[in-house]
Amino acid sequence: MKKHISISVSTIMAAGVLGSLGATAMAHARPQKRHAPVTLSILWTASPATRATLRAAGGAFSKTHPWVHFAYNFVPSGQSTKFRLDLAAGTPPDIVHMDSVFTDALAAGGQLFDLSKLGAGKLAQDYLPITWKTVLYRGQVYSLPFDTNTICLQYNVNLFHRAGIQQPPGNWTQLVADAQKIKQKTGDWGYQIPSSPQSSGWLQYNFLTWLWREGGHVLNPARNKAVYNSPAGVAALQKLVDLGNRGIVPKDAYDEGGFFSGKFGMTDDGSWQVPNWKKNIGGEHKFIRFAPLPVLKKGVPAYDDLGLYNLSIPKGAAHPRTAYAFIQFLSTNLKYQLQYDEPQGFIPSLRAGAKTAFYRAYPWPVFEKELALAKIRPAVPAWPEIATDMGNALQAALTGMQSPRQALNTAVKRDDGALSSRQP
Repeated sequence: MKKHISISVSTIMAAGVLGSLGATAMAHARPQKRHAPVTLSILWTASPATRATLRAAGGAFSKTHPWVHFAYNFVPSGQSTKFRLDLAAGTPPDIVHMDSVFTDALAAGGQLFDLSKLGAGKLAQDYLPITWKTVLYRGQVYSLPFDTNTICLQYNVNLFHRAGIQQPPGNWTQLVADAQKIKQKTGDWGYQIPSSPQSSGWLQYNFLTWLWREGGHVLNPARNKAVYNSPAGVAALQKLVDLGNRGIVPKDAYDEGGFFSGKFGMTDDGSWQVPNWKKNIGGEHKFIRFAPLPVLKKGVPAYDDLGLYNLSIPKGAAHPRTAYAFIQFLSTNLKYQLQYDEPQGFIPSLRAGAKTAFYRAYPWPVFEKELALAKIRPAVPAWPEIATDMGNALQAALTGMQSPRQALNTAVKRDDGALSSRQP
């Protein structure tokens, strides 16, 4: 061996150098995949948490995708309207964060990219089952869930004690009795509903929980007829009207801030109120508590309303594959969901979210139980018209302009026209 080396040392050295140079040359010669710069445009509602989360996630994503850049369009509110205008103009963003109630209609209209083609179906087990239901249209995936929310009964424990009430109501009879006691013994309103024209959208959303808790439905199984004027729907609206007639809720004067300043005994409100409660600026920690919605009809669960925003890619997006890589990265990363959800009072759509210390602490278990009873709004193309008509009907009944039956019949007649003209 030594003899061979001594004789051939220059040859071996040359071969070693050449081999090394050859390997280096081959490495440099090996074709590297080069990516043209890509800018993803994102449409999202503006908030400090939105800006912080997207920029942090975008920065992390760009470390492995350095050719990808982001153009954020943060709108104050109503991004679904902005999105539809962009679609009509032929200038859709690459990614939109949008109310899940619009997913079916846009998918049916061929306006969303089918994410199943990119393997999105494999992600189903990552998310809460109810959130995953909202992303499907005819078995295909058209969105990824992101942030969710729901509502519960929120009550003033100080007013309860002054009225001699020991615990929150569990059913309709108890709710009425407790509200009456609060009004009679404290002089404050016993309960509050969103009963002003300025809050008709919130009233409509809130009313769905009353409709469902009475055993009613918004549409028939075929989803081509509105049926919320059923006996169950009329009974639900009559209960709201009766609260005003009994003098235990203010008429046409919704004051959400009034509850948090201690002027109302009870209200139905969302998880988005929890951050303010935690800040305790007005002493809310001392007197506000959270409880499940009361049962309205024996034998019918106390159904709640699912609020959920999903991430979608428009059919005309310039970079659908890159956009999907980013929304998969963003929506399956618990770190970014928590960063976005915690300060805004939202709930992660990922199953792992409920296991974190933050969401195990009071009052989040109350909202988790409510989420288990949540129902999904019917995501039909005519939903915007249905929501508007229903809200107008509710206001008409609450102000005494029409009876609950008359108001709902008028709205349903209009909705049937919208449903027939806007079938996918």
